[in-house]
Parts: sequence; structure tokens; C-alpha cells
Amino acid sequence: MMDGALQIYRDNLSVLLTLSIVVYGPMYAISDVALYMSGAAQGGVQAAKAVLAASFLTLPVFLFAYVLGRLTFTVAIVRAFRGETCTVRDALALALKKFWPTLGSDVILGLGTWVCSLALVIPGLLFFFNRLLNVQAIVVEGKGPGAALRRSKELVKGAGYRGTWAWFFTSLLTAAVSFGFTAVIPGSVPWLAKQALAAIPYLVLAPLAPAVLTLAYFDSRVRKEGFDLSVLAEQTLGGPRPPSAEPAR
Repeated sequence: MMDGALQIYRDNLSVLLTLSIVVYGPMYAISDVALYMSGAAQGGVQAAKAVLAASFLTLPVFLFAYVLGRLTFTVAIVRAFRGETCTVRDALALALKKFWPTLGSDVILGLGTWVCSLALVIPGLLFFFNRLLNVQAIVVEGKGPGAALRRSKELVKGAGYRGTWAWFFTSLLTAAVSFGFTAVIPGSVPWLAKQALAAIPYLVLAPLAPAVLTLAYFDSRVRKEGFDLSVLAEQTLGGPRPPSAEPAR
């Protein structure tokens, strides 16, 4: 599954990398400037105060970029499965149409994970891992917020958590590479420049996790439902293709 995700990434590098820069670039810029203006560059206690002061601006921006980024990557990757050329504009346009259902689904997922974690950590993790394919269910099948979470649980449990483990190791690899890259940035580099450099690994590697989850989604449907991937070419994203439309070639 990791090999497949890397192949998709290489084949669609320009679109996925551009989407990452367009969606996450402004998020990092706004966050870094807000932190700098709040005094984060001074370090120590002042840095902690700066994070708290800037959070009122940075958290909504982060949430918007987090949801939109996963959506745009998923749209582009599903289009690649269909053998279609997906432009940055097309991916963003369709992702914006799916934004509110995905935000609602993510809010339910976050609250459910938190509630389950109040009792024990394991139930919270299981709740979260079971519902990681919610974006794919929304993009491909047009599910609503709650239905997408139920659909994800059905597919994840049917596949024996193969996709969630692949997602976990991909996320762990991304974090390790980013941490290592940040650690070698010289201390003499100005604070804002250092923050900009530290964002590069995340921008480059961000599409990998959605690619893994999208592969896991289709893999689970093939194994559990005998889903024929060629059927995907007869569908628009989120519903059946209108009878008058020509199938994608």
C-alpha cells in the first residue's frame, strides 16, 4: 500500500505539490507571522504566551487548511484512479463543495474520539482509526457527515485495519523527516526564515497520508464488496454519472 501511494505521488507530483503549497502555504505564513508578532521569537515563557495569544487566529486557519487539504488531495488521487487529468483548480472547486460535510464529519470524529478517550485511551484510538476513511466516503460516495463515519467503520473493520496501520506509519515517517530536517537548520537563521524552512518537509510529504487512505478505501471495497475499479470510471465523484454524460476515457 505504501508503494502504491508513492507511485501515485510520483505520477501526480506537480498537481499534489501545488495543492499542498496553495492550501497549506498560507496557513504556515499566517501562523508564523501571528506567532512572530506575538513575540514567539523571544523564546522561553514569552514564546508560550505567544502561542496562546496567536491561537485565536491560527486555530481556525489550521482547521480550514486541514479539512481542505485532505479533500483536495483525495479528489486529485481519485481522479488519477479514473485516468483523468485533474488540475489544481478542479480539485479545489470540488473540494470546496464537499467542505462543510467533511468539517461536520471531522467535528463528530474529534468529539467522539475525545469522549471515548475519557474512559480509556484504547477505545478512543479505536474510534478514531475506525473512521479515518470518512473523507473518501464523502468524496467518492457523496455520504453525509455521520454516514461517512459509519461507512468508514464498516470498511476499516472489514479490511483488518490494514489501511490504518499504513496511515499511521506514513504519518510517523512524515513527522520523523520533518523533525530531522528542522534539527539541522542552523541556529543563526532568522526566526521567520527558520519557520519557513521547517514547513518544507510537511508541504512536500502532506499528500502521502491521503494517498494511503484512498488506496486503503478502494482496497477494502475490492476485498469486502468485490468492487470493480473500472466502475469508478462510470461515476462522478459523489454519485452516479448522469445518463447523458460520456464515460471518462
